Amino acid sequence: MTVCRRWYEAAQSSQVWRAQCDLFWKDKVYIARHIRVMRDRGPSYRALRLSFEDVERKEITKDEITTFDWCFRFKAASGQHWLDLDPWWSGGDSRVIRLNEDGIVTGFELANFMWNFCESLNPPPGFGRVGARIHVFPMLHFYRDPVTWGWVAESAWTQLTSFRMPRRGLCPRLERDTVTVQMQADQIVAYNHGLDWCNLTAEQRRMVEAEVQRAGEAGDGEHAFEIDEGLDDDDDDDNDDGDDDDDDEGGGGDDDDDDDDDDDDDDDDDDDDDHDKHGNEDACYRLDDGNEGELAVGDSGGPHGSAQSSRRSHLRRVDRLQDGAVGAGTNGAVPQGAVQAGPERQGQSPRHQQQAQQPDEPQQHQRAQSLEQQRWRAHSPTCLHCPSCVAIVAINGTSSPGPLAAATSTEARSTARDKASRAGEPHAC
Repeated sequence: MTVCRRWYEAAQSSQVWRAQCDLFWKDKVYIARHIRVMRDRGPSYRALRLSFEDVERKEITKDEITTFDWCFRFKAASGQHWLDLDPWWSGGDSRVIRLNEDGIVTGFELANFMWNFCESLNPPPGFGRVGARIHVFPMLHFYRDPVTWGWVAESAWTQLTSFRMPRRGLCPRLERDTVTVQMQADQIVAYNHGLDWCNLTAEQRRMVEAEVQRAGEAGDGEHAFEIDEGLDDDDDDDNDDGDDDDDDEGGGGDDDDDDDDDDDDDDDDDDDDDHDKHGNEDACYRLDDGNEGELAVGDSGGPHGSAQSSRRSHLRRVDRLQDGAVGAGTNGAVPQGAVQAGPERQGQSPRHQQQAQQPDEPQQHQRAQSLEQQRWRAHSPTCLHCPSCVAIVAINGTSSPGPLAAATSTEARSTARDKASRAGEPHAC
């Protein structure tokens, strides 16, 4: 093709292409460093072309992820409790956090989590396989904002931007859910069962996939994960276990039965008083300023995320088996797979001690072992984000949870765990 010699010379001029780069980049918040170097050293026309190609990139580098100050907010699917704690949802500026090179996330008020790169086996359509995750929360997928060219990281529960996040309502483009609960259902189910979804065994993966499939068949949308299919069966099992215990203790004397009945009546009265006082089973926790050391319940509202498992009734039963096992010497942490047993545990009734001394019974042993796997992180030293532990931290007045036994009673802990385990919300760290 024959063109004017002057046009040809102009098309080869780096000065012309530098001006074009400046024109197209003037309102962009991020241009990769190597592209800016190419713009200065040439060929400048190639730098402009690479900048448009780089906008389609879905995988961020370590140098990039550790350079930015990330603006952070919760998404609606995380639950009303977390939205109430997020200044962005109140019309203010978002939190600012940093993902440091040493793998520590700084900027959260309650804890410094760890972050690392990870790979998804089934990434959402249009996203790369490699992303990042904070702690054991669902994976963050990265993409470039088509308008500002800045980085956006998003999971089903959170969103981060490498540029200043517009306040709520000012940028509907960034408020659309690009990554949804349905896309990360397997990760959410694994998280709510106390499992590290990056290191699932084959058996655990089959269990997670089966629960996701059951939840999807039982309903539609996010609300499908609210269904608790096994709750009634577990309650029946509780009743059956109680009947078996009564049968086993038939020759033990009336005094022990009366003591057990009195304990059950006291528990029922406490539950009735709690229900009458607060009125709503689905609730989040706050510190009651009028009565130090007690937990008050407020209406949570808002959408739910993943499936509400039968973990609630299991936790009630494990409290009967392990009441008092969390002591001050462990800072509230229970090692995974370790079930303390024996009469030396404080606060147990004789019947509970008798059960703890019989680890060979298959049902009790399997139930306790399974429940320890579900609770492996519920009272870890970094468990500072579930509502019950947040309240306990406020009671202790420290930056760490401290011994749960000293913070609140066994009944309050059990009630807190039951009501803080709503499905689909990051209820434990």
